[in-house]
Amino acid sequence: MHDDDDDMPEDWQQETESVRRLTHRRHVEPMSKKRPRIEVPEEIVIPEINERSGGLSLIEPGLLTRIKKGREPLEGTLDLHGMTQANAYEHLQAFVAQAYDAGIRTVLVITGKGQAPGGVLKQKLPEWLAAESVRPYVSGYAPAAPSDGGQGAWYVRIRRRHETG
Repeated sequence: MHDDDDDMPEDWQQETESVRRLTHRRHVEPMSKKRPRIEVPEEIVIPEINERSGGLSLIEPGLLTRIKKGREPLEGTLDLHGMTQANAYEHLQAFVAQAYDAGIRTVLVITGKGQAPGGVLKQKLPEWLAAESVRPYVSGYAPAAPSDGGQGAWYVRIRRRHETG
């Protein structure tokens, strides 16, 4: 031991009595900087930001930026969490028609990320927005910003209501 062991508390001396300095250094290979490749199952289909679904456009980029930054208000929210596909589709139809009638322009539709890979409601929403019963009310859609629900939510732009008479 060391000559200055007298200055150490007795408990510490007892605890460290059996400790010995290592005489060799073990070489450890550094971890590879390459990231492991993650395989994505083929059945997951997530619409790309530049894709079109059934002729339905994505929200214009300048407007999308204003929505994401909060300069264009979200005037309504529909949460489809936990609904069956049939129930979710019925709620979406009614919500979009009511938003159109009320003159609302931008809404948030929350599908959730889903329990199944890719989420069933999340995958179905672009298809539903392009459906004959919903399409007349919708001018575009886009995935939401992380602050508004990210991968589990969509911005939907409602068409401007044209008054007749």
